[in-house]
Amino acid sequence: MKNKTDFSTLMKGSFFIFLGGIIANLFGYLIRIILSRELTLEEYGLFYAVFTFIFFFLFLRDLGLYSSFIKFTTEFKIKKEYGKIKGIILSLVSLQLMLSMIFVLLCWLFSDFLSIYYFKDENSKWILRILSLYFPLSIVIRFIPAYFTTFKKSNPLAIFEPTKNIITYGLIILFLSLGYTIYAAVYSYLIVNILLLLLFIIPISKTFKFSNYKIKEPIVSLKKVVIFGLPLIGTRFVTRFISYSDTILLTFLSTLTNVGIYNIILPTALLLLLIPNTLNKLYLPNIVEYNTKKNFKNINLLSSKIYRYLYIILLPIVITSIFFSGEFLKILFNQEYLAGDTTLKILLFSIIFYSFSSIAQSYFIGIEKPKRNFKMTSYAAMINVLLNIILIPMYGLIGAGIATLISSIYLFVYAVYKLYNDKIVEFKFKEISLVILSSIIFLTSIIISNQSIKADNFVKVILSVMISSLIYLSTIIVFKLIPIQEIIRK
Repeated sequence: MKNKTDFSTLMKGSFFIFLGGIIANLFGYLIRIILSRELTLEEYGLFYAVFTFIFFFLFLRDLGLYSSFIKFTTEFKIKKEYGKIKGIILSLVSLQLMLSMIFVLLCWLFSDFLSIYYFKDENSKWILRILSLYFPLSIVIRFIPAYFTTFKKSNPLAIFEPTKNIITYGLIILFLSLGYTIYAAVYSYLIVNILLLLLFIIPISKTFKFSNYKIKEPIVSLKKVVIFGLPLIGTRFVTRFISYSDTILLTFLSTLTNVGIYNIILPTALLLLLIPNTLNKLYLPNIVEYNTKKNFKNINLLSSKIYRYLYIILLPIVITSIFFSGEFLKILFNQEYLAGDTTLKILLFSIIFYSFSSIAQSYFIGIEKPKRNFKMTSYAAMINVLLNIILIPMYGLIGAGIATLISSIYLFVYAVYKLYNDKIVEFKFKEISLVILSSIIFLTSIIISNQSIKADNFVKVILSVMISSLIYLSTIIVFKLIPIQEIIRK
C-alpha cells in the first residue's frame, strides 16, 4: 500500500512538472524560432557555437555535485540533520562561485585564440567574453531545481523552467526591438538568471528555514558530496560530450551554416527528453530514500512502473515526430532548415534508447553505484566522438546524427545488462511486448490515416494524430497497460 501511495504521489507530482515542462519547452522552442527568423543562418550558428562551448565546460564548475547534493541532502533530511543541510548549501555555492570566476578569467585570456582557430569568426571574441559570465550567474538555474527536488516541492519545481524560458523569450523580443541582433540572445541569457533569483528567493526561504539552524560540519559534508560526486564529474563530462560533441565537431570540421541547422533539429529531438527528465526529477529522491531504508522491493516496483509509463507515453510521440518531421520544419522554420530533415529523423529514433539509459543513471546514483554511469557514458562518448570525426567529413549533418544514434544504442544495451544482472528491477517481458505491439498498431494507424484523408498537410497531420491516438489509447486500455486506479489512488 505504501508503494502505491508513493507512486500515486510521484505521478501527480510528475504531471505538474510535465505540464511545466511542456510550457518551458514551448517557449524554449519559440526562442529558437524567433532567433532563426531574426538572425542570419550564420549568426544563428555562431551564437549556438559559442553557447554550446560555454555549456560544454560547465562540468568543470558543476563537478557532478548536484546529483550528489540531492542524494546527501535527502539523507540528511530523513535523519533530521538540518544543520548539515545548511552547511552543505553554503559550502557548495561558495565552491561553485570560485570555480566559475576561474573559468571567466580563462575565457577572456583565450578569446582571441579561440575566435581565430576554433570559431573562425572574429565576432565570436566579445560574444565569448560576455557569455562567460553565464558561469557564475547560472549557478541559480542549477542549484534551485536541485534544492526543490531534495525537498520534493513539485509546484515550485514545475514552474521554474517555464518561468525561466518565458522571461528569456520576453527579454529577447525586447532586445531585438532595440536592434541588438545576436547580442539580444547574449544579454537575455545572462539577465534571466538574476531575475530568477529575485523571483524564487521567497519560496526558497519558506521551504527551508535557514535561520532556525546552525551550520554543522560544512567542510565534512562538502567532502562527502565531492567524494561521491567524483565519478559523476567524469559522467558529467562525457554526458556533455555526447550532448554537445556534435555541435563542437561540426563547428571545427564543418560550417557555421551546418551548426545553425543542427541547432534547430537537435533541440527539436531533445524536446522528447521532457518525458524521462520529468520522471527522473521525482524518481531519484524516492530511489535514494528506498535504498537508505534497504527497501529493495519498492525500488523494483517503482522502477518497473516508471519504465512502463515512460514507453507508453514516449513511443507514440516518437513515431508521430518521425513521420511528420518534414511538415513540422516547413511550418516553423525557413526552407533552408529542411536540409536537416533526415538527421532529425535519426535523432528522434535515438531518443528511444537514450531515455532508457537516462532513467537507469538515476537508479545507479540512487543505489550508490555512480561509477557505472561514468563507465557507460565514457564508452558512449568515445564511440560518439570517433564516429563524428569519421562521419562528419563524409556525410555532414547525417554523419553527426548517426554517431548520436549508435552511442545511444550502446547506452541502452549497457543499462539493460546492468539492471538485469542486479536482480532488483524486474523486466516484465509480457508488458514490454504489449507496449511494442500497441506502438506498431499506432504506426499502422498513422500510415493508413495519412493516406486516406484528403486535405491539406496541416489538417491531415492533426486528423491522423487524433484518430491514431484514440486507437492507441483504446489498445493500451484493452491490454491493461494502464491500471487507472494506480494513478488516482490516494
